[in-house]
Amino acid sequence: MSTTDRVRAVTAYLGSCLLMLGLALPAPASPSPSEGSPPRTSTTRGPADARELEGFLDGVLSAQLEDFHIPGAAVAVVRGEQLLVAKGYGHADLDARQAVIADRTLFQIGSVTKLFTWTALMQLAERGQLSLDADINTYLEDWKIPATQPQPITPHHLMCHTAGFDEWPLSASVPPEKLQPLGSALAREIPARLHPPGEIQAYSNYGAALAGYIIEQVTGTPYEQYIEENILAPLDMRHSTARQPPPPELAASLSKGYTVMGGLPLTEPFQYLQLGPAGSVSATVTDMAKFMMAHLQRGRYGEHRILREETAERMHHQLFTPDPRLSGCAHGFIEESHNGQRVLTHSGGTGVVNSLLVLLPVSDVGLFVAYNSGGKGNLGEAASEVLQQAFIDRYYPAPVPPRPLPMAGAAQRAERFAGSYRFTRTQAATFQKFFQRNLDTYVSVAPDGALLLSGSEGVPIRWVEVEPLLFQRAEGWPVSARMAFREDSQGRISHLFKETYAAAHEKRPWYEGRVLTDVLWATCMGLFLSTLVLWPFTAVLRRYKPEDPHAPPRSRMARGVAVTTSALGLLFLPGITVALSSAQPLSHIPLSVKAMLALGLVFAVLALTTLGFAVRAWVRRDWSMTGRVHYTMIALAAVAFIWWMHVWNLLGFRY
Repeated sequence: MSTTDRVRAVTAYLGSCLLMLGLALPAPASPSPSEGSPPRTSTTRGPADARELEGFLDGVLSAQLEDFHIPGAAVAVVRGEQLLVAKGYGHADLDARQAVIADRTLFQIGSVTKLFTWTALMQLAERGQLSLDADINTYLEDWKIPATQPQPITPHHLMCHTAGFDEWPLSASVPPEKLQPLGSALAREIPARLHPPGEIQAYSNYGAALAGYIIEQVTGTPYEQYIEENILAPLDMRHSTARQPPPPELAASLSKGYTVMGGLPLTEPFQYLQLGPAGSVSATVTDMAKFMMAHLQRGRYGEHRILREETAERMHHQLFTPDPRLSGCAHGFIEESHNGQRVLTHSGGTGVVNSLLVLLPVSDVGLFVAYNSGGKGNLGEAASEVLQQAFIDRYYPAPVPPRPLPMAGAAQRAERFAGSYRFTRTQAATFQKFFQRNLDTYVSVAPDGALLLSGSEGVPIRWVEVEPLLFQRAEGWPVSARMAFREDSQGRISHLFKETYAAAHEKRPWYEGRVLTDVLWATCMGLFLSTLVLWPFTAVLRRYKPEDPHAPPRSRMARGVAVTTSALGLLFLPGITVALSSAQPLSHIPLSVKAMLALGLVFAVLALTTLGFAVRAWVRRDWSMTGRVHYTMIALAAVAFIWWMHVWNLLGFRY
């Protein structure tokens, strides 16, 4: 389930949850209006009373653990150099009844690890060991990224996910016996480069891991060791590690991970990540508090520094935005705007555990939360977003913005935005392209001219155009959300950009539209099935009916080819689906998938042969008119299915 779908699935829950929290929990201490004191100003906003903050967090986290069936979680909030609250909830190990302890229990933090990787890059840049604007191939000694685009990729592109890479073709988590050295894995599975660097965001684990490998190449030190010596040690993060698994002295304190099936939590093994620098860190929330303090104090923690002040400030500056009217990406942090507050954030997940780091630089406030399960419906990532919004609404309240009004002529322009949009954090160059269509966003037009956005599930959301190519959410939560479209050189809509996530949505060409391709597939399958249904009946009839003396000698061969082609066509998609699903997690391309792709090539050869027999039948007037028409329909369906396979990268060995 995608982040968008998770958030949509809990939108109704969020509204009621925030309402109940606002009514049930004590309000932040403030002067009584009767005392004639001025309202809170921006300089006093934010959490200040640790006991009140703890009560607020208790209410949110306890409700989430119960509602989402999450076994355990931990949270930390800092302000300046002060740790306001650090607390654990629930259990780190259900079987052993081991409680979550804030300063002892480690959580895998997933992609929040990337912030350590980006911090390390900034360290090397300020030391002059690398340039953030240099070609990354400068730092790769034993292999290179192919120059399939005119511009080189730079570390800056890696930090804001604009290198142009297709999605990593394999699973993020692998069995421990399949874990390879970082450089070997990166060299073996280089994703295709789909866009020139700096143009389109596509969140990339591969890009972050590549940055980690560059750190190894530049320093001559393994990534895990570099992070320990240059970030964890100066910050006194003694209960954190980037090693997989954690060393023995920390492993005993590592929280178990859980999936929830039928309301029951099931223990999952430690998640080994092949692309370690994209997600390998395990840490306590109190250690993560120190990391947040260092960033909020512009690189300083106590008497130690991990970045110079100017470097830390640069890291927090916006590096890329797809549209100047939207939030974008800093040097590794995701940039968001909530209630008028600029927020730097990054979420993380391994498929089992979830985490979220949130910084409000103007207020010197940071929040980190980790859950040891996605919980019921795998909604853990949405749970962290619920906490973030509840926290900001409570301590940085803002008036609910008015419902947006569409600009003049918006209804007349709406139709040009309609269509299917591919999420750029999916594979577009491999055979998995078809199987990731569920992450598409669909745009349609409401009767009043508003746009309706929907994903694979959930109620469509209304948006209205408030500026040229800029839309604002017209209802639901959050009302202030915005998105923008982009035109190509011919003035056609090419991309959709949403706030709060380092990825884009690319408008699919007409021939990749779901209705067209699904109807085409269904039609082909129906014709193939008709061949298999009719074949035994015609075979019986031929046994009792004398053979037509004018029938060509190759008629039986033609029928056999058509039947075989139809059978392979019916088998292909279910076969590759089963082969792919049985190989999860996909740590390599299994032989069964390769066999199905080879079967697709056999189908293509037989399909063209069937077309040749159809042409021959019309030229020589073989069979009856009905027989020729049906055979021709089968041949055309087979050729159309070849085209369908090509469109979805299922023709040949594309992985």
